[in-house]
Amino acid sequence: MNEGGENKPETKGKPLHEGHRQRMMERFAADAEHFQDHEILEVLLYNAIPRSNTNPIAHALINSFGSLAEVFRASVKELMLVNGVGKRTAEYIRCIGLCYQR
Repeated sequence: MNEGGENKPETKGKPLHEGHRQRMMERFAADAEHFQDHEILEVLLYNAIPRSNTNPIAHALINSFGSLAEVFRASVKELMLVNGVGKRTAEYIRCIGLCYQR
């Protein structure tokens, strides 16, 4: 537990996930080719979901559709069935999928 009695993971007084997006983008810039599929999707989702943790959503999408390619082939309706994916996010993913297919 932290000082406030909450069960939030901390590192040296800072929340564990603080700076996560910055670290991910630094890793991406240095070595994107070695990212796992869920990590690629997590980074893409930063643009559609600017203020939430996109990691669990990326994992849920991969688990639901089986692969990154299948996520990008899914329809907006299918994508919206995944917890955390709203209409705007589903449309964003679908648009990327169309670019990916062309």
